[in-house]
Amino acid sequence: MVTPCKVSTENLKKIMKKIVVLIDTREKQNQHIVEYLDKHHIAHRNEKLDFCDYSFMLQSIPEMGIMTDLYFHKGIAIERKASLEELSGNISKGRETFENELMRATHAGCKLYLMVENPFGYSAIMQKQYHTEVSAASFMATLKTYEQRYGL
Repeated sequence: MVTPCKVSTENLKKIMKKIVVLIDTREKQNQHIVEYLDKHHIAHRNEKLDFCDYSFMLQSIPEMGIMTDLYFHKGIAIERKASLEELSGNISKGRETFENELMRATHAGCKLYLMVENPFGYSAIMQKQYHTEVSAASFMATLKTYEQRYGL
């Protein structure tokens, strides 16, 4: 069992400065995200990720005993969808491909987070504020199934 340690505010600031957001090289149309990271001076780089769109790594901090870069891309990952329409396509027409990616991540022991660029979240699905043929009930049922099956 790992015992949690207390990290001083000073050390936490050092750690935060060493975090680099990893962006999958196949991720497209994400200029607004890159611009946000740049505006807030958050380090990022493109790197081929085995699954999902974003993760992070921590650069070495020898003075804190972190002697090598630590990659978290196989433990924590974010799957981004630009809209409910894109997600709807992934759970209908592209279901097999999408689910295969979720399975690969889960089998690797990765904790997955789904980030959908829609400020209204589940309520937008329930009110069918998207433009596809997928019913709100089917959409929600699929997402809830993925939550249970893949820890999404």
